[in-house]
Amino acid sequence: NWITPDMIERIEVIRGSMSTLYGSEAVGGVINIITKKVPSQLSGSVNLDYTKPDTSTRGNTVTYGATLAGPLTDTLGFRFGVNRTDREGDTSTTGTSGAINDTVNGRLTWAPNDTHTFNLDASWGKEEPDVVEGGADQFAYEMERQGFGIGYAGTFKNELKTYADLYYNEIENKDEFATSKANIGDTKATEAVLDLKATKPLQIAGFKNDLTVGAQYKYEEVSN
Repeated sequence: NWITPDMIERIEVIRGSMSTLYGSEAVGGVINIITKKVPSQLSGSVNLDYTKPDTSTRGNTVTYGATLAGPLTDTLGFRFGVNRTDREGDTSTTGTSGAINDTVNGRLTWAPNDTHTFNLDASWGKEEPDVVEGGADQFAYEMERQGFGIGYAGTFKNELKTYADLYYNEIENKDEFATSKANIGDTKATEAVLDLKATKPLQIAGFKNDLTVGAQYKYEEVSN
């Protein structure tokens, strides 16, 4: 629930090691969520989803959100989305606690011409537990997340394409809602990542190929 579903263009599932393209954490594969580009015309959407499990001991889930995107000027565009997921806690002690999850996402895109695009992204999310009296208290802790990013995509002669992305994420878990049984302390994790990539199509022995060259720098820190 970190982004609203209406922001998603497609989801790619890649099996097997893809560390060459997606970094050291992609040894077992990649689930790549591709978001929509900022549209050329102002558009928006509102969604509501209700889920009721087939057993009375499981909590119901309600999700609702809204998105708005479009141009601000001839070269500047925006995308903004909000989402809330409200899941009731399970009444069975063997289940899990519920949660109220709020997220806000925004993007500002500047395209001075058809071959160069710059993006500025920001996101915030907060999850608070919802424990039913006498029910499950597993995962009953508060989590807050924020992220920022800047990106560039360019197309040059001979179909050379370059990409550069710099982003920062911070996630903090707080145990003020947790019971002693949960045994969870305050935890904070931060990461800063720089991704650089260039691709160029090549014709080798009559076959079409893509040459990809890239580099990644990642700094991670966890405190508990």
